[in-house]
Amino acid sequence: VSPGSVEKAQAAAGQYAGSVAGFAGKALQSLVTGSLAIIDVLALLVVTPVVAFYMMRDWPQLTGAVDSALPRRHYDVIRAQLAEINRTLSGFVRGQALVCLCLGFVYGIGLTLTGVPYSAAIGVSAGILSFIPFVGTTFAWVASLAFALAQFNSWMHIGSVVAVLLLGHALEAYILGPRLVGHRVGLHPVWILFALIAGARLMGFTGVLIAVPVAAVTGVLARFAIAQYKASALYKDPLAPNRP
Repeated sequence: VSPGSVEKAQAAAGQYAGSVAGFAGKALQSLVTGSLAIIDVLALLVVTPVVAFYMMRDWPQLTGAVDSALPRRHYDVIRAQLAEINRTLSGFVRGQALVCLCLGFVYGIGLTLTGVPYSAAIGVSAGILSFIPFVGTTFAWVASLAFALAQFNSWMHIGSVVAVLLLGHALEAYILGPRLVGHRVGLHPVWILFALIAGARLMGFTGVLIAVPVAAVTGVLARFAIAQYKASALYKDPLAPNRP
């Protein structure tokens, strides 16, 4: 065997060993990443109910501990603002639940009338997912159009499905959302839109989830700050006490 052949064989073996090592490393990394993801999901499924149970059981003690730590001088003011925040967040949850219920009926009944397969399941799923902004609407469009394109050969049928989807989107954007959610949290629809955009830019999907509640709490605190400012000597003119 010539020295050149030995060198070529060694180089090929080294290259093959490097490829095998790289493949093994990637496989191990994927295995570890997948295992951690499964562990995270299982932990979430196990920990969340436990934490929720103890939170509900010990809620009076928790609120009592927070209440006892409030400064006595500003106790009434802080309690009033916390009660307003609680009322606003409760209104948001109830309003969003009503939006989900209405959209579920609209999508379910409308798609049933157009003859889309599994229309009831699509309507219920889209209604539930509508609690997350944009997710329910996106699911309704993707699922409905996929089944419509697979089922119908007529553009008229597909157009009727699109009309139902547009109706649901218009109801959510211009009637249900502003009236059932916007009025309850005390925010203009434009501010809600800005909050969703800011949440998505800052924190992604998590930001979209918490954007409206955070904006509602911020609105309560901002209104309180404005009221305090207008009641202060900095805002009032002592020389013209009757000026509006």
